[in-house]
Amino acid sequence: MRSVVRISKQSLSFVCIAALLASCFLQTFAQKPNAQTKRPLTHQDYDSWRSIQAPQISRDGKFVAYAYMAQDADSDVVVRNVASGAEWRAPRGYRPPAPPPDDSLPNFGEIIAAQARLARPLFTADSRYVLFSIEPTKSEVMKAKKD
Repeated sequence: MRSVVRISKQSLSFVCIAALLASCFLQTFAQKPNAQTKRPLTHQDYDSWRSIQAPQISRDGKFVAYAYMAQDADSDVVVRNVASGAEWRAPRGYRPPAPPPDDSLPNFGEIIAAQARLARPLFTADSRYVLFSIEPTKSEVMKAKKD
């Protein structure tokens, strides 16, 4: 009998919490929309989005580095001091969007792994330096294509 009472008390508390969350959710999204209408997303919007790729942690655990890659623009390498929160950025250049992968190739996995290695920053053994590859900027690539 006690286990039935205990289960019902837990169920009741769960229902109360769920009702409270639902109430908060409805109040947040039931508000009247702004007078301004939102514009639809375009390809330019997608091209400005950035993603974090190839995060690395230094051996001593004091630093984190990652490639902050744009979809269709110049990218950066970011190094962050974990303790202080200080951040350093270095330009990495432009990598054109990759075509869709052709998984019919026999060495498809190796090609994907090689692409990931190109963006990965690496710490030296003593964690004093970060090594990463750079590429030309988007404007330099477009100028070269035009020429």
